[in-house]
Amino acid sequence: MDLLCATIQKIITKSLLLFSIYICSSALVSAAENVLSNITQISNMKVIEQCVAEVNNYPDDALDTAERLYQTSVCYFCAGCEIEVDNGRIFEENQTNTFVLDDTYIIAYKLMQQAAELGSRQASYALAVLIYAKDLSENKLTKEHIATQALDIFKNSVDRDEKLTSDELDKGAEAVKNEVYAKQHELDFNTEIYVRLLNAAREGHMPAQFALSEVYNRGIGVTPNKVHAYAWAATAVAQNPPFGSERRDNRAVNMNSFELSEAESLAEQFMKEYTDIFDRSSITVMR
Repeated sequence: MDLLCATIQKIITKSLLLFSIYICSSALVSAAENVLSNITQISNMKVIEQCVAEVNNYPDDALDTAERLYQTSVCYFCAGCEIEVDNGRIFEENQTNTFVLDDTYIIAYKLMQQAAELGSRQASYALAVLIYAKDLSENKLTKEHIATQALDIFKNSVDRDEKLTSDELDKGAEAVKNEVYAKQHELDFNTEIYVRLLNAAREGHMPAQFALSEVYNRGIGVTPNKVHAYAWAATAVAQNPPFGSERRDNRAVNMNSFELSEAESLAEQFMKEYTDIFDRSSITVMR
């Protein structure tokens, strides 16, 4: 037994060491191509200055302060793109683009923060995107992805001459997985992503509602919750049916009848509280 424990500890130590090197050296970052590909380009000050000038050329009464701050901030991190056009798909999966954390990001964040504090729901959504992209650039992956990578490294790190049984290998793999999850507070995404999206979603912002569904589905800055993931997707669909219904329906794939019933009830509550529309058909999955 002592030999087995020592062997497993050796494997865990080795795999976690390799995993740490992997996390620190890899650029495993992501987001929706149409938006983040623009965000991740090296800053072009000429383009930024032109964008800011166009915002400032609006008549004084054409943009309120929050909107002007929002539009100016977008110039600094996503000039020429529409940050909301993907309706939250930026939070769907990880890709491999490197986010440029230069001075323009700092300017963009501060301006967007001011706009959000003035009550702009668009700014709250955009702040979540900014924080998400930053976390990705720092290799803060979701718990599931981290665990998958750690287990792959564990399997590759087992010495062939250690002659471990399948049961011993399973125990070693479980120990590695438990070690990763025990450190989830260090490796997760910033909880502010969830908070900002929730604020915007409660204001009836459809992209934020779709994004919040994805955040709950993947566990980005919040504990994964299938019921809430479905409910927010259904709430978003209600504002533009049948747009996005496949995203709502996908949430139901791994839900049992009790969970689905609870999710539909919660969606009805969200729809009444956070939208101006009540459409019962938007709540129910296409069976």
